[in-house]
Amino acid sequence: MPMDTSFGEVRFFEDFLEVAVADIPNISVLADGAGTTECVAGSADGRISLVSGGASGGEKSAVTTKGLNWTAGNSWLKMETRLIIDDITDYTLFVGFGDAIASGDETPFTISGDTEASGDHADNIGFYRDGDATTNVWRCMAQNTSSIKANQELSSRFNPVAATPTTLSVYLSLDRKSAVWSIDGEEVYRIDANPTALVAAVDLVPGVWQLDESTATTVEMDYLYCAKGRSAT
Repeated sequence: MPMDTSFGEVRFFEDFLEVAVADIPNISVLADGAGTTECVAGSADGRISLVSGGASGGEKSAVTTKGLNWTAGNSWLKMETRLIIDDITDYTLFVGFGDAIASGDETPFTISGDTEASGDHADNIGFYRDGDATTNVWRCMAQNTSSIKANQELSSRFNPVAATPTTLSVYLSLDRKSAVWSIDGEEVYRIDANPTALVAAVDLVPGVWQLDESTATTVEMDYLYCAKGRSAT
Protein backbone atom coordinates (compact mmCIF):
# COMPACT_ATOMS: atom_id res chain seq x y z
CA MET A 1 0.00 0.00 0.00
CA PRO A 2 1.32 3.52 -0.75
CA MET A 3 2.89 5.20 2.26
CA ASP A 4 1.76 8.70 1.25
CA THR A 5 -0.74 9.47 4.02
CA SER A 6 -3.04 11.30 1.61
CA PHE A 7 -4.10 7.88 0.31
CA GLY A 8 -5.70 7.26 3.70
CA GLU A 9 -8.65 9.35 2.51
CA VAL A 10 -11.36 8.65 -0.02
CA ARG A 11 -11.93 11.88 -1.96
CA PHE A 12 -14.39 13.03 -4.60
CA PHE A 13 -14.23 16.28 -6.56
CA GLU A 14 -16.46 17.45 -9.40
CA ASP A 15 -15.90 20.79 -11.16
CA PHE A 16 -18.77 20.47 -13.70
CA LEU A 17 -16.55 21.29 -16.68
CA GLU A 18 -18.59 19.24 -19.16
CA VAL A 19 -21.02 20.66 -21.73
CA ALA A 20 -23.96 18.50 -20.63
CA VAL A 21 -25.02 16.80 -17.40
CA ALA A 22 -25.17 13.49 -19.26
CA ASP A 23 -21.39 13.75 -19.74
CA ILE A 24 -20.76 13.75 -15.95
CA PRO A 25 -20.99 10.06 -14.97
CA ASN A 26 -20.47 10.33 -11.21
CA ILE A 27 -23.35 12.59 -10.21
CA SER A 28 -27.10 12.16 -9.77
CA VAL A 29 -29.45 15.02 -10.66
CA LEU A 30 -33.09 15.92 -10.19
CA ALA A 31 -35.22 18.24 -12.30
CA ASP A 32 -38.79 17.96 -11.05
CA GLY A 33 -41.76 19.81 -12.55
CA ALA A 34 -40.53 22.98 -14.22
CA GLY A 35 -37.21 22.76 -12.40
CA THR A 36 -34.02 22.17 -14.40
CA THR A 37 -30.50 20.99 -13.63
CA GLU A 38 -27.91 21.62 -16.34
CA CYS A 39 -24.33 22.68 -16.99
CA VAL A 40 -23.77 26.42 -17.39
CA ALA A 41 -22.64 27.18 -20.95
CA GLY A 42 -19.43 29.17 -21.26
CA SER A 43 -18.50 28.96 -17.57
CA ALA A 44 -14.72 29.23 -17.33
CA ASP A 45 -14.54 27.36 -14.01
CA GLY A 46 -17.32 24.89 -14.73
CA ARG A 47 -20.71 25.25 -13.04
CA ILE A 48 -24.01 23.41 -12.86
CA SER A 49 -27.28 25.29 -12.34
CA LEU A 50 -30.24 24.24 -10.21
CA VAL A 51 -33.26 26.19 -11.44
CA SER A 52 -36.69 26.21 -9.84
CA GLY A 53 -39.88 26.82 -11.76
CA GLY A 54 -41.67 29.30 -9.50
CA ALA A 55 -44.58 27.14 -8.27
CA SER A 56 -44.46 27.10 -4.48
CA GLY A 57 -43.10 23.80 -3.19
CA GLY A 58 -43.79 22.06 -6.48
CA GLU A 59 -40.50 22.34 -8.31
CA LYS A 60 -37.30 20.69 -7.13
CA SER A 61 -33.76 20.45 -8.42
CA ALA A 62 -30.82 18.66 -6.83
CA VAL A 63 -27.26 17.45 -7.42
CA THR A 64 -25.52 14.71 -5.44
CA THR A 65 -22.83 12.13 -6.02
CA LYS A 66 -24.01 9.00 -7.80
CA GLY A 67 -24.22 6.57 -4.90
CA LEU A 68 -24.77 6.26 -1.16
CA ASN A 69 -21.06 5.61 -0.57
CA TRP A 70 -20.62 7.84 2.48
CA THR A 71 -21.54 5.78 5.53
CA ALA A 72 -21.94 7.61 8.83
CA GLY A 73 -20.05 5.77 11.55
CA ASN A 74 -17.69 4.05 9.12
CA SER A 75 -15.31 7.03 9.22
CA TRP A 76 -15.41 10.80 9.56
CA LEU A 77 -17.20 12.59 6.71
CA LYS A 78 -16.71 16.01 5.13
CA MET A 79 -18.31 17.84 2.22
CA GLU A 80 -17.90 21.29 0.70
CA THR A 81 -19.50 23.23 -2.13
CA ARG A 82 -19.38 26.77 -3.50
CA LEU A 83 -22.73 28.30 -4.49
CA ILE A 84 -23.91 31.41 -6.33
CA ILE A 85 -27.59 32.26 -5.76
CA ASP A 86 -29.37 34.74 -8.05
CA ASP A 87 -32.39 35.46 -5.84
CA ILE A 88 -32.13 35.27 -2.06
CA THR A 89 -35.69 36.18 -1.11
CA ASP A 90 -37.78 33.06 -1.50
CA TYR A 91 -36.30 29.59 -1.86
CA THR A 92 -35.56 26.46 0.18
CA LEU A 93 -32.05 25.02 0.12
CA PHE A 94 -30.33 22.13 1.88
CA VAL A 95 -26.56 21.64 1.59
CA GLY A 96 -24.90 18.64 3.23
CA PHE A 97 -25.30 14.88 3.53
CA GLY A 98 -28.70 13.26 2.94
CA ASP A 99 -29.93 9.67 2.81
CA ALA A 100 -31.21 9.65 -0.81
CA ILE A 101 -29.50 10.52 -4.08
CA ALA A 102 -30.82 13.52 -6.01
CA SER A 103 -32.99 11.49 -8.38
CA GLY A 104 -34.78 10.01 -5.36
CA ASP A 105 -36.80 13.27 -5.27
CA GLU A 106 -36.85 13.76 -1.50
CA THR A 107 -37.33 16.81 0.72
CA PRO A 108 -34.85 17.19 3.63
CA PHE A 109 -37.01 19.24 6.04
CA THR A 110 -40.21 21.26 6.23
CA ILE A 111 -40.87 24.37 8.29
CA SER A 112 -43.81 26.24 9.83
CA GLY A 113 -42.99 29.66 11.22
CA ASP A 114 -39.59 28.88 12.72
CA THR A 115 -40.37 25.28 13.67
CA GLU A 116 -38.65 22.64 11.56
CA ALA A 117 -39.91 19.10 11.03
CA SER A 118 -38.42 16.08 9.32
CA GLY A 119 -39.09 15.78 5.60
CA ASP A 120 -38.58 12.73 3.40
CA HIS A 121 -35.01 12.31 4.63
CA ALA A 122 -34.83 10.27 7.82
CA ASP A 123 -31.13 11.05 8.32
CA ASN A 124 -29.14 14.07 7.22
CA ILE A 125 -26.76 16.78 8.37
CA GLY A 126 -26.06 20.15 6.80
CA PHE A 127 -27.22 23.71 6.22
CA TYR A 128 -30.92 24.45 5.74
CA ARG A 129 -32.55 27.70 4.64
CA ASP A 130 -36.28 28.00 3.99
CA GLY A 131 -38.08 30.90 2.33
CA ASP A 132 -41.23 30.05 4.27
CA ALA A 133 -39.53 30.56 7.63
CA THR A 134 -40.40 33.54 9.79
CA THR A 135 -36.67 34.11 10.33
CA ASN A 136 -35.03 33.53 6.95
CA VAL A 137 -31.49 32.53 7.91
CA TRP A 138 -29.20 29.54 7.54
CA ARG A 139 -29.82 26.80 10.09
CA CYS A 140 -27.30 24.12 11.10
CA MET A 141 -29.37 20.95 11.13
CA ALA A 142 -29.04 17.22 11.75
CA GLN A 143 -31.56 14.44 12.19
CA ASN A 144 -31.34 10.83 13.29
CA THR A 145 -34.14 8.51 12.14
CA SER A 146 -36.49 11.47 11.58
CA SER A 147 -35.69 12.95 15.01
CA ILE A 148 -34.03 16.38 14.84
CA LYS A 149 -30.80 16.39 16.86
CA ALA A 150 -29.30 19.72 15.82
CA ASN A 151 -31.14 22.93 15.00
CA GLN A 152 -29.17 26.15 15.33
CA GLU A 153 -30.22 29.44 13.71
CA LEU A 154 -27.26 31.50 12.49
CA SER A 155 -26.88 35.25 12.55
CA SER A 156 -28.20 37.04 9.47
CA ARG A 157 -24.63 38.21 8.80
CA PHE A 158 -24.05 34.77 7.30
CA ASN A 159 -26.95 35.11 4.86
CA PRO A 160 -25.93 34.75 1.22
CA VAL A 161 -25.68 37.82 -0.99
CA ALA A 162 -27.28 37.62 -4.43
CA ALA A 163 -24.85 36.71 -7.23
CA THR A 164 -21.96 36.46 -4.73
CA PRO A 165 -20.20 33.11 -4.17
CA THR A 166 -20.51 31.48 -0.76
CA THR A 167 -18.69 28.32 0.36
CA LEU A 168 -20.41 25.89 2.73
CA SER A 169 -18.80 22.90 4.42
CA VAL A 170 -19.96 20.24 6.88
CA TYR A 171 -17.91 17.78 8.96
CA LEU A 172 -19.24 14.76 10.89
CA SER A 173 -17.07 12.76 13.29
CA LEU A 174 -16.53 9.00 13.27
CA ASP A 175 -18.73 8.48 16.35
CA ARG A 176 -21.46 10.70 14.79
CA LYS A 177 -21.66 12.80 17.98
CA SER A 178 -19.55 15.78 16.88
CA ALA A 179 -19.93 18.06 13.88
CA VAL A 180 -18.68 21.36 12.45
CA TRP A 181 -20.50 23.71 10.07
CA SER A 182 -18.46 26.40 8.22
CA ILE A 183 -19.25 29.27 5.85
CA ASP A 184 -16.53 30.88 3.71
CA GLY A 185 -13.85 29.22 5.82
CA GLU A 186 -15.30 30.45 9.14
CA GLU A 187 -16.58 27.95 11.67
CA VAL A 188 -20.15 29.07 12.41
CA TYR A 189 -21.37 26.26 14.66
CA ARG A 190 -20.03 23.10 16.22
CA ILE A 191 -21.23 20.28 18.44
CA ASP A 192 -18.74 18.33 20.53
CA ALA A 193 -19.66 14.99 22.09
CA ASN A 194 -23.43 15.19 21.75
CA PRO A 195 -25.12 12.72 24.14
CA THR A 196 -26.67 10.85 21.21
CA ALA A 197 -25.62 10.36 17.59
CA LEU A 198 -26.56 13.25 15.29
CA VAL A 199 -27.39 10.81 12.47
CA ALA A 200 -27.93 7.06 12.37
CA ALA A 201 -25.24 4.70 11.11
CA VAL A 202 -26.60 4.72 7.56
CA ASP A 203 -25.38 5.32 4.02
CA LEU A 204 -25.42 9.00 3.05
CA VAL A 205 -24.72 11.10 -0.02
CA PRO A 206 -23.33 14.66 -0.27
CA GLY A 207 -25.13 17.26 -2.34
CA VAL A 208 -27.40 20.27 -2.75
CA TRP A 209 -31.21 20.14 -2.78
CA GLN A 210 -33.32 23.14 -3.86
CA LEU A 211 -37.07 23.74 -3.66
CA ASP A 212 -38.69 26.96 -4.83
CA GLU A 213 -41.13 28.94 -2.72
CA SER A 214 -43.12 30.84 -5.41
CA THR A 215 -40.10 32.77 -6.77
CA ALA A 216 -38.07 31.12 -9.55
CA THR A 217 -34.50 30.85 -8.31
CA THR A 218 -31.22 29.81 -9.92
CA VAL A 219 -28.51 28.30 -7.72
CA GLU A 220 -25.19 27.64 -9.44
CA MET A 221 -22.77 25.08 -8.00
CA ASP A 222 -19.13 25.83 -8.75
CA TYR A 223 -17.87 22.51 -7.40
CA LEU A 224 -18.69 19.60 -5.10
CA TYR A 225 -15.99 18.14 -2.88
CA CYS A 226 -16.26 15.39 -0.30
CA ALA A 227 -13.87 13.22 1.69
CA LYS A 228 -13.87 10.46 4.30
CA GLY A 229 -11.44 8.22 6.09
CA ARG A 230 -10.62 4.99 4.27
CA SER A 231 -12.29 1.89 5.71
CA ALA A 232 -10.07 -0.41 7.76
CA THR A 233 -11.76 -3.54 6.38
